[in-house]
Formats: sequence, structure tokens, C-alpha cells
Amino acid sequence: MTPEQEAQLRAFLASLPEMSVDQLFEALHKARCSKAAAPEDAAPYWRALMIGVGEQLHRRLGPGALQEYATRYNIG
Repeated sequence: MTPEQEAQLRAFLASLPEMSVDQLFEALHKARCSKAAAPEDAAPYWRALMIGVGEQLHRRLGPGALQEYATRYNIG
């Protein structure tokens, strides 16, 4: 991960508590799509971003957060 990516990631993760649940779901969805299209060397960046968003959703919605995500985006 480049220093620029690391700085962007830290800034984004710091903003998560201020996001609405809908914004968090959208961020997780965009991150999943971006990770799928990203080169392999970018995987740590997208993985860290998705973990951060997932943890924030779990804090707010509890253990059913990822199930709610799957339902909203017709995954699974």
C-alpha cells in the first residue's frame, strides 16, 4: 500500500462513525465491487476498508449486519 493510499484509508476509516447506516452499506458495496476489479497488489487496501466498514455496521446493527447487507443487495 502506498503512503497516499494509507493516508486515504485512515481518513476514510476515521469518517465511518459519522456515516449513516445506508451510507455504510453503500460504502461496503462499492468496496466489494472495487476490490473485485482491483489488481492483486491493491487487495490489502480494499480488505482493510471492507473490514472497517463491516465492523462499523456490526457495532450499529449487531450480528445480523452482513445478512442485512446481503438482503439489500440480493447477494447469496
